[in-house]
Amino acid sequence: MGKRRWTGLGLAAAAWLTLSGCENDSNGAHRVSSDVYSAQMEGAAETEALAEQLRQENARLRETLAKQEAAVEAQPEKENWRKSAPEIAAFSDSAHEWTSIAVLADGSETVLDDPRLMEYASHLFAIQGTADYTNGAHSDIDPFALRLTEKNGQVYVLNIVNRESVEFPEYAPGLWYRVSPEVANLGKGWMKRPDYVPEESLASRLLNSGVMRVAFGDGTYYFAQSYRVRRLAVEFLQADKKLVKEAGDTNAEPSLEATFYLYGKEIEMKAYPQSIELRDGEERFEYEVGEETVRQMLAFLSAG
Repeated sequence: MGKRRWTGLGLAAAAWLTLSGCENDSNGAHRVSSDVYSAQMEGAAETEALAEQLRQENARLRETLAKQEAAVEAQPEKENWRKSAPEIAAFSDSAHEWTSIAVLADGSETVLDDPRLMEYASHLFAIQGTADYTNGAHSDIDPFALRLTEKNGQVYVLNIVNRESVEFPEYAPGLWYRVSPEVANLGKGWMKRPDYVPEESLASRLLNSGVMRVAFGDGTYYFAQSYRVRRLAVEFLQADKKLVKEAGDTNAEPSLEATFYLYGKEIEMKAYPQSIELRDGEERFEYEVGEETVRQMLAFLSAG
């Protein structure tokens, strides 16, 4: 019995040593495999990052090339219209110093001369090429005209045909030229409201304004891009706000001031950290808002 007991213990010990050795070898091999795998993954990540940089650079180069090709293709057209209408050749660039812009519609006239608006509008009338309408130009806006007065006294009258085209009736009647779509919004901002256009609610007028002027930080700016005007209006309309029954006066400086222009009328907005005030003619409204609302407005405008 004693001999059998010692034999059994010896076999058990041998088995234990064998298993322990196998486990150690297995762990060692696992550690080596893990290190190799980690190195491979790091290398793959670096390769992918480099590939992404190359893809982005390739996209930038393609975009630059496309712009250069478009400019080359447009050059003959640009030269052609400059030769056919030398009186408006100056509109081939945006180096204009306007002293006033008059909005003409339905027998009424609104003259604008704010230097900041004149500076903003200096680039809007640069002709980008001719517009070819086989069956004549079709309008998708309320009809109006602009009278531009330059610093040197030169005056130009433009019929605004649609959202992208204008006509110079004095110098090139029956020909249409492509300009910035923001030009059409100048009329929407300051022309007399046509009789067929119904009155709109305050919210609709904010959303549909043609132009807005904003003051924040150290500057005052004009914007006639529809997406900018609508975005600021939407930030206010969608905000979690509460109408204050009795609006009080405040001497605090607003974080943001904005004026929305539609058909010659104005809606003024003053935004404070925790409130927003609206003035619509003789009416005044004050709303309590969270600080995040005004921060989002400022962030959007600051983004450019």
